[in-house]
Amino acid sequence: MTIAMLCQVPASAQVDFGVKGGVQLAKLDFSNDFLKESNRLGFYAGPTLKISLPIVGFGIDVSAFYEQCKFEVEGNYLTQKDISIPVYLRLGADIANFGFFIFAGPQFKFNLGDSSRRWTDANGDMKQYVFDTTTLYGDVGLGLRVGQIEGSAAYCIPLGKTGDFTWTKLTSQISDSWNYSKSRTNTWKLSVTFFF
Repeated sequence: MTIAMLCQVPASAQVDFGVKGGVQLAKLDFSNDFLKESNRLGFYAGPTLKISLPIVGFGIDVSAFYEQCKFEVEGNYLTQKDISIPVYLRLGADIANFGFFIFAGPQFKFNLGDSSRRWTDANGDMKQYVFDTTTLYGDVGLGLRVGQIEGSAAYCIPLGKTGDFTWTKLTSQISDSWNYSKSRTNTWKLSVTFFF
């Protein structure tokens, strides 16, 4: 009987296709207290699927986004480009053309841009920032629906570091021992989705 119920889930699930886009406010924190944190705006956009499950109120959101955000690290600007794939379990309620929902789940990010950036500042210090190639986030959020349009806000927490910052002084172009700091990028995301 259980197998029969599982086989019926795909047949009774409703799938909606849409496009989602929005802005993000990313906060780059360092493990060394004397390094200044950086807050930057970015954007993201891409296709999304909403799968309504047979269990009343429950659904799954799966999306694929191109993301871009610019950071300032010790006076140098770095551009991060990613493909992100969030997979959310959502719970909501609908009244006619209106609805509200909450959601949570993992987000997988894959770096598309430069993996690292190295520069020398005015004092002759060599500096380098290295982006992690893949990052796992845990996201939570809430949203509202009006007709075929949804608006949502999410907070995205990295489950580990998102990059490494190293620096040193140069002596005759030969670097001394490197100083090291891990970084984490917490992000607020605001989005609008249109379902066809």
